[in-house]
Amino acid sequence: MEGQGKKGVEGGDETAKTPTTTGTPTTEEIESLNHNLDTLISKMEAVETLLDMNSNPVLSSALNRVKLEAGLAGNEIRGADYFSSLGVRDRIAQDALEALFEKDGQNVTQITENIRRRRGSASRRIVAAKLEALERKGLVVQRPGAGRSKRFFIKKDS
Repeated sequence: MEGQGKKGVEGGDETAKTPTTTGTPTTEEIESLNHNLDTLISKMEAVETLLDMNSNPVLSSALNRVKLEAGLAGNEIRGADYFSSLGVRDRIAQDALEALFEKDGQNVTQITENIRRRRGSASRRIVAAKLEALERKGLVVQRPGAGRSKRFFIKKDS
């Protein structure tokens, strides 16, 4: 609950920051999460040093997995903040942009397949609609491909 103290990453007592809405987190909340993740990663590195990870491969593997997950969570938070700054709050539209960041010049089917690999499911019709909305926002451009296909590209600043 908001206002009640809870143990923070550093072991001190800090006020819990819960989002006031179910929407996009505030910049302050994102900065707090980034700080907590960075602190967690540095503490795991200290534990790794203390335990001489080379002597216990199972423990080493487990700690590396936790560090990887913490890093991925941090990237997800930072990515959400970046997309929010572009005015893109829809998750499917964000995934479409990520697909184009990985490989520019894909058609709707390729982008949909990329999103399916990430999310488990995606509708080609919905992805096409999200790409059109991104084009209206000036974030992507559509160019003709082979035959009737259309390719989408991240719009470069002029």
